[in-house]
Amino acid sequence: MTRTGRLCEQGFTLVELLAATGIIVAATLFSLLFLLSPADFSEKNKASERRAEIAYIAQGIARYATDTGQLPPDMPSQLTAIGSYEDHYNLCTFLVPKYLKDLPLDPTGGLKLASSGSHGERCDDEGITYGTSYAIVKDKTGRVTISAPVAEAEDAPAIEITIKPLR
Repeated sequence: MTRTGRLCEQGFTLVELLAATGIIVAATLFSLLFLLSPADFSEKNKASERRAEIAYIAQGIARYATDTGQLPPDMPSQLTAIGSYEDHYNLCTFLVPKYLKDLPLDPTGGLKLASSGSHGERCDDEGITYGTSYAIVKDKTGRVTISAPVAEAEDAPAIEITIKPLR
């Protein structure tokens, strides 16, 4: 007996399988580009770090005020940078090491320099010069504002924390 007609073809051809596999691989690679590429959160991270650091400074001032019954002396009435340079307010002498471990530095603008022969690391160590890039001001009512005026983006607002006066 002879068979009449063609055998039934089942399955896919090699060309069809390769084309489908290529489409799946291309779609997977394209989606991985979006899923695995990290978004740039560096500006937000630095802003969060600034908020935490000025809150840390504010806590140190609050501890000082609680302990002594007054704010650190000669606090500036105009916005002044916190640091050890001539035109800065040296908050370190009042807060470190009793109330704070060290004064934090702004993630992009803070600077701490050691003179030759100095082995210190904290702002109160001999031979250390520092500038936090944070600023401080006390108004007429005794309110202290600590701010981080350096911002990553041009339109980013300054970060501020205000300490209410002692009663």
